[in-house]
Amino acid sequence: MSQSLECRKPKPGPKSNGLLIYSRWRKFSALRFVERGTKRVATLPAIDRRIQRVIEWWNVKIIVPKSFISLEFKMPEVISLNAPLGARIEGLDRSRANDPAVAALLDKALAEHLLVVIPGAPMTAEETRDFSRAFGEPREQLLRYKRSGGVPEVSVMVSTFMADGTTDKTAIRAEDWHTDDSYFEIPAKATLLHSIEIPSRGGSTWFCNMHSVYDALPAATKQRIEGKRAIHGYDTQRARNRPAQRTPQEIAETPDVEHPLVRTHPVTGRKALYLNPNRLDRIVGLPRDESDAILDELIAEARKPQHHFGHEWTVGDVVVWDNRATMHRVMNDYPVGEPRIMQRVLIKGERPV
Repeated sequence: MSQSLECRKPKPGPKSNGLLIYSRWRKFSALRFVERGTKRVATLPAIDRRIQRVIEWWNVKIIVPKSFISLEFKMPEVISLNAPLGARIEGLDRSRANDPAVAALLDKALAEHLLVVIPGAPMTAEETRDFSRAFGEPREQLLRYKRSGGVPEVSVMVSTFMADGTTDKTAIRAEDWHTDDSYFEIPAKATLLHSIEIPSRGGSTWFCNMHSVYDALPAATKQRIEGKRAIHGYDTQRARNRPAQRTPQEIAETPDVEHPLVRTHPVTGRKALYLNPNRLDRIVGLPRDESDAILDELIAEARKPQHHFGHEWTVGDVVVWDNRATMHRVMNDYPVGEPRIMQRVLIKGERPV
């Protein structure tokens, strides 16, 4: 009687990134993974020498020769961009983003590069939500009208410019530098944006490395702001444009909060300025004019091009950025009436320190 093999994905757990091989009569064991450059090779010795098959599993080949089983596939490649921040992820099968080893690679790349660009095809809201879990736990967007039906973790961001004046206010407000969710006591760790429809030209998104902004400050300025805290709110008189209106429930969920003016990245330990011109109102304990002068000086440094990278969108792109050490803005230079539609997911974060 010939022996048959069955391949099963192991149950979730701290050691679940292997593959379990079963025969008709007994389970052999989990494969051992070995790093070989950008490849991960898994081997399992002592399989019946009569077995020699090729099985398709997870878009890779499981080769079963006489003496061992070998599972080999290429890990995604992280390619640093020639810019103050950012990396491009090549060779990623999005359906495998939540494999523990792949998710660890993506999360590490995000912390180190602050921004990752992942090309691919458009996804459904459910697929976008599931993919986002590689970076952490998705959280719901504040504004209910933007939530995507049965998938409340995904927001539909329509920033099409309308000739009749009905353009969504968030599209106009996004033209100035900001970081997402700083008006919450626990802001989002990261934001994922996925392009569904884009205009024929324009509409790029620009990102600012707030580590390099802090590093560029004069020593006297760093000393002056050390330990200072600032008030963030859903709206502030310092913002250039007014935000979308909130419902009474949404107003109750967003009281003003305090955050440090300089925060430390929980993964890398690097310091970053924590600014948000759209939400940051004033520095605690200082008169308004003195607070404004300091904030204007800090924001002026953040506006300098040497801290910036701009992403030109193609349909299907996924861009994930680290809100703990970046700001971003949208270029409102695309044609009126041409759709610009994105899916967005916010990833739960931690209290800034």
